[in-house]
Amino acid sequence: MEQAVTLFDKVPDKIFRPLAATNRRFYAALLLHLYEHTFSAIGDTPRRADVISELGDYIDRYTRQNGALEQGDEDVAPLQARALAREAKSSDTQDLRRYFTFQYLVDCGWLTESRDRFRKLVDLSAEGRLLLREIQKIVQGDTRSYGGAVLNVLGALDAAVAFPDDRSEAIRNAWSFSSDFSHHLRSLSSRMRRIEDHVLSQDGLRAVFQAFFDEFVADMLIADYKTLKTRNNPFRFRHNILQRVTEIEGDADLMARLCGAYVREGRAADDASADLVIRRELHDVYRLFDTIDRHLEVISETQQRIERKIHTIVRYMDRHDGGAVERATAAIRALGATGVRMETDVPTDPCLLLLDPLLGGDILYNRRQVSRGIDRSMVRETHPDPAFEAFRLAKLDYARQVTVSPQRVRAFLNRILEGRDSVTGSEISVETVDDFIVFQRLRDVPFMFDGALARDFSVTPLNRRACNSWLDFPDFTVTRAKTVTAKGPHHGA
Repeated sequence: MEQAVTLFDKVPDKIFRPLAATNRRFYAALLLHLYEHTFSAIGDTPRRADVISELGDYIDRYTRQNGALEQGDEDVAPLQARALAREAKSSDTQDLRRYFTFQYLVDCGWLTESRDRFRKLVDLSAEGRLLLREIQKIVQGDTRSYGGAVLNVLGALDAAVAFPDDRSEAIRNAWSFSSDFSHHLRSLSSRMRRIEDHVLSQDGLRAVFQAFFDEFVADMLIADYKTLKTRNNPFRFRHNILQRVTEIEGDADLMARLCGAYVREGRAADDASADLVIRRELHDVYRLFDTIDRHLEVISETQQRIERKIHTIVRYMDRHDGGAVERATAAIRALGATGVRMETDVPTDPCLLLLDPLLGGDILYNRRQVSRGIDRSMVRETHPDPAFEAFRLAKLDYARQVTVSPQRVRAFLNRILEGRDSVTGSEISVETVDDFIVFQRLRDVPFMFDGALARDFSVTPLNRRACNSWLDFPDFTVTRAKTVTAKGPHHGA
């Protein structure tokens, strides 16, 4: 029976020990500091002495801010302890704690030592670097641009369609992007539920509002969530992704070329297995973007529950207290007007000292008032302002005048090429502003409107300049494409 691969077949057995130790907060902060600063540069492996010095500096800063560390976490063998003590004695510092911390991280599998001739070098282990990358996401919050994530998937699928032989890995990239994005959406939902529980568990109004604005609005709506509610919703590209996946799966020639590329690049053993792998990856992409509405509904429902809670608090936080505040204020003012001394006893009506409101009409249930009927009213007909209507028509006329459309360019070219096959820019007569607007765009004819005009007209730049009454420009030639009717070979009996 095949033995299942476990986590500790891939990572060192002791790698989680510092994160479960007595000083686990210190070690978590230290490892993130090493990941973000000491070992962040590419191609520059620090020396062992520099890493130990960095550990010492960080320990000093941490203890000044958080107090002394507990003793006994570093499980260093006696022989190693004596060797580290000799090394510390030969250096400039006598601080053994930094050496023991360094050796503890090496023994647990977070750091690896190597030697470059006479230099001792230290680097993060491969497993430690992967774990710290995920821990950093948890600490900092895994926020991202939803538009970028969706466009990454769409761009990868487009690249696979355009270059199936050279960029077949784009299918795998699209699958990876969508899988990562799916996990991010699920973590976002879980995070919103946790924030909801925290907001709803607060007792005081101050704590509720602070939790709502600091954790929900600042961290969720502004940093991550509000992109789902904007006009340029990134999921407007979802239908393009679903259509592209359907096109790839339905194109037998394209699938055959992608399968061949998968086999050549080692992602599958043969064409049959490559076809299964590609279809499974495309299915995962399709399923995510086809069912993504439910993920967004969960997020929206959580948001609405939190906002309803805050709305209810705001609605009832100013409920009438039976006049206790007004009565106390009036009593204090009356007492101040008497001029009595501070130590004098003053008889007080007990009702002035009631902090809880008395039961009354403002507290008891009141029957809901019958809604009044809607009175009939006269609807006045308002006529548009003639000046505003003239302004609107003038804007429409201006927009039509400056807009360059395929029909407008085609009509201009047909007019200047009437009875001719080609014409140079210097020969074109520009009489009106409308002619000028089209004339200045003629050099872009091969690229305008997705090449719609390039089938009928071609533009060739000339190595000279020309000018007319409107502008000075590089000269060019506009040529009408000739339609050639080719007759096929005649097959006799």
